[in-house]
Amino acid sequence: MTRTASGLRFWALLTSLLALAGCGDDDSPRCGNGVLDNDGVDGGGEQCDDGNGDDGDSCTNACVVASCGDGVVWRGVEACDDGNDVDDDGCTNECTSPTCGDGVVQEGEACDDGNADESDGCLSTCVEARCGDGILAADEECDDGNRDESDGCLATCELARCGDGVVRAGVEACDDGNTDDADGCTSLCRFATCGDGLVQVGEECDDGDLDDGDECLSTCLLPSCGDGHVRRGIEECDDGNASNADACLSSCLLASCGDGFVFAGVEQCDDANTDDLDGCLNSCTTARCGDGVVRAGVEQCDDGNLDDTDACPRTCVAARCGDGFVQRDIEECDDANGTNTDSCLASCMLASCGDGFVWSGVEQCDDANRVDDDTCSNGCRAARCGDGIVQAGEGCDDGNASSSDACLNSCEVARCGDGFVRAGVEACDDGNTVDGDGCDADCTPSCVGGDVNFERDGHCYMVFGVLFTQADWDTARSSCAARGAHLVQIDDAAENAAVSGALGNNDGWIGLNDQATEGTFVWERGASSAPMSYERFEPGEPNGSGDCVRMRSNGQWGDRDCAEMYRYVCERE
Repeated sequence: MTRTASGLRFWALLTSLLALAGCGDDDSPRCGNGVLDNDGVDGGGEQCDDGNGDDGDSCTNACVVASCGDGVVWRGVEACDDGNDVDDDGCTNECTSPTCGDGVVQEGEACDDGNADESDGCLSTCVEARCGDGILAADEECDDGNRDESDGCLATCELARCGDGVVRAGVEACDDGNTDDADGCTSLCRFATCGDGLVQVGEECDDGDLDDGDECLSTCLLPSCGDGHVRRGIEECDDGNASNADACLSSCLLASCGDGFVFAGVEQCDDANTDDLDGCLNSCTTARCGDGVVRAGVEQCDDGNLDDTDACPRTCVAARCGDGFVQRDIEECDDANGTNTDSCLASCMLASCGDGFVWSGVEQCDDANRVDDDTCSNGCRAARCGDGIVQAGEGCDDGNASSSDACLNSCEVARCGDGFVRAGVEACDDGNTVDGDGCDADCTPSCVGGDVNFERDGHCYMVFGVLFTQADWDTARSSCAARGAHLVQIDDAAENAAVSGALGNNDGWIGLNDQATEGTFVWERGASSAPMSYERFEPGEPNGSGDCVRMRSNGQWGDRDCAEMYRYVCERE
């Protein structure tokens, strides 16, 4: 600089004071009059003159153009201006406030290289680069800003790797800092285990796989018969036990018929030979009846089936009559006993009438002939009356117990007077030849019974209650039935007049009633009934006063209570 800042300030101040004091006039050259005086300021003239007293703009009060180092802070352009050449004080030689990154090492900064490159020796924070500052320097493999040795970057700013002696969390199981695969930590930084392909102390082998069928088991033991693992190409099986009774022998061979060992649940026996005639067959089944092999000295036959109807039954004894098996096409039966009184004879023939043997419970006799009129019939029944065969001493024998046909059940020929009514031939038969007792000697009925009786059109009418006790309607009906008759049925006026006359102009029960259906009158016929085809009800009757009909003394009818007592008339055809 050509003049000091203090000198310029002095002259600017002096000029201002002279102007205020009135020294000089407006035409006198002076700094601050707003006129550029080329001769001002120590004869060198003015650089500028803005005519104001503002020292912070582009023209200082000394009429010098503002510049860095003039000791005056140019407003809006300079941050500071200390008017010196010292670069590391509070204001740089560029009139800027000192900051980290301005290339000037200020107080409190370890360095300042004026750039933002974090990979050189000075960080953008004006701190010298070092391992652990979290910023990767050119001479570092990594820098994660911590001292944790178990992550991907060591405290030495080297990348973690297997074999560095530091266990990397989540990545390495171990790290012993060496490449010895036979100690507890392999060169892959994994704990030594069976199956890692490295033979450790205590392992017989280690092929690095889980295949139990090769030369090294997954347990890192050498294979052997009985270890429970089938060794390919060498063992047929290996079930891990020493039993010879299961599917795998203790020799690691598959069990088979003929190996001399009984396979439990599969073989019944195993004698290790091919002799089919001893106690154990070649199929390893115990010799038995029905296996199709005749065992000498034990079996008579053996056809290998359960058919008891052929020549060799399931007992392996040659078929014979009496063995309990029916031999097909030879025997009719075989009940294995020697009796001839049951359904199967001792000759193995079915029992039948005429074979000469009495079949117990079925036949009464069996005389082995076809003569039907001897003491034993062709049906093997003992001769008797009623067997349908006329034997000596019998008049007849129709094989039934009826005495109402031509042959009585006593095997006598039916006749009038034998006491049995022959159906369709006799009307009655009272077992005697007396006339007038109800059944005459020619077995025709006579009309008898009752206090009064009479015949009409072949019917017998009997009146009761004339001489003896009268009866209610139900008792009267029962009394008639006991005599083979029924309460009278009146079918026309003539019959009505005859019955009325027999009652002697007295009231009496007749067979008409509506006991079954009220208002529907029918004739009582014993076990049956007949519809009413003729009626002689008096006027106002029936009136519903009862279910039974009585004949009045005038021959007209009326319904009455069945419990009332009257005479009654029975009719027998």
